[in-house]
Amino acid sequence: MRTPIIFILFLFFIIRVEAQKEGRTIVEFSGMVFTEGEDGGPVPLPYTTVAVKGSSRGHILI
Repeated sequence: MRTPIIFILFLFFIIRVEAQKEGRTIVEFSGMVFTEGEDGGPVPLPYTTVAVKGSSRGHILI
């Protein structure tokens, strides 16, 4: 009984996962991460992982 429920929840979360779209501008400013909103203004991202490619640097912003 548990396995079907876990499987259904897993499928629900897989469907909800969204990858970052190419060409989307992400800016970190004063400890907050912003992206461009529909109106062209900055919109803060509530949960963000920042990683520097090719290094072990980075942090998680919540």
